[in-house]
Amino acid sequence: MEVWDLYDEHRRPLGRTARRDEPLRPGEYHVVVGIWVFDGRGHILLPRRDAAKRYMPGKWENTGGHVVSGEDSPAAAARELAEETGIQAHPEEFIYLGTVKLSPFFGDNYALVRDVPAEAVTLQPGETDAARWVSLEEFEALAAAGQLAGSVYEHLKQYREAFDRAFSASQRNGQEEAER
Repeated sequence: MEVWDLYDEHRRPLGRTARRDEPLRPGEYHVVVGIWVFDGRGHILLPRRDAAKRYMPGKWENTGGHVVSGEDSPAAAARELAEETGIQAHPEEFIYLGTVKLSPFFGDNYALVRDVPAEAVTLQPGETDAARWVSLEEFEALAAAGQLAGSVYEHLKQYREAFDRAFSASQRNGQEEAER
């Protein structure tokens, strides 16, 4: 069972933990991570939530999960990405996009530039059942069609400038590799 470190509304440690199945009290928060993987051509990798999931089954989303007790946010991002997609990354490779505060959690969001064929993504049974690369236009079409999970589209709007910078960086990196 996952155990989370608890924080107050200002993200100060409370010195307590909670098990995943325990409801948090008012004013208690834990930390989650969201990982946005970009390729060198301006696409976002979206896994699809397994059809058996209780919350938002069959919806497309970015990779994410909970930070477990004693773990920092970039390490959790690397672990969650590996668990849900098989993509390996070191914590220092992630580009910090920002944090959202939504009771009962703080959501730290990261970008990673990695070009991996969708068919090479290792799906986590019970968590994800498909993965695909989408352009920003396709991403927005999925949002309009109601095919994205929860607040995924809201995150795109919040981090759009950071996404654009990550796309630009991934495209520059792709051009540099092509020129070698």
